[in-house]
Amino acid sequence: MTGIEKRIRRSWSRDTAMDPDTWTPDMPCTGQCAVTACLVHDEIGLPMVRALALLPDGSAASYYFNEGLDLCLGQFPEGTVVERRPGPQGDEAFAYVMTNPDVVERLAILRSNFGATAPEAPDPSLYSSSA
Repeated sequence: MTGIEKRIRRSWSRDTAMDPDTWTPDMPCTGQCAVTACLVHDEIGLPMVRALALLPDGSAASYYFNEGLDLCLGQFPEGTVVERRPGPQGDEAFAYVMTNPDVVERLAILRSNFGATAPEAPDPSLYSSSA
C-alpha cells in the first residue's frame, strides 16, 4: 500500500461517507468512492472512472474509482462485477461528480482530513550516519 493510500484510508470518516448511517470503522471505505476518486484525481492526477457495481444479489450501485487505483471496492461483497458506465469518464467524470453539492461538501471534509494526516516519516535506516 502506498503512502497516499494509507493517508486516504486514515482520512475516511462517517462525515465523508455517502450514507453516514452505514459507515463503520470496520469497513471504512463504505460510501467513500466518489470523494476518494475526486481526491486521488486532484492529488496525483489519475483519471476517474464512472462505473456500475453489479452485486451478486442482482442490485446495482453507482461506483467511482481511478484508473490504476481502486480504494473502495472492498465495500462490496465477493462476486461483485464492476462495469464502466457509458458517458463521461476522466476529467468529464470529475466535473460531473462535482455538480453534486453533497459530494462537494464531503470532499471538503476529506481534503481537510487528508491535509491533517501527515505523510509517513521516511525510514531512518535509509540515511547514512557517516558524513
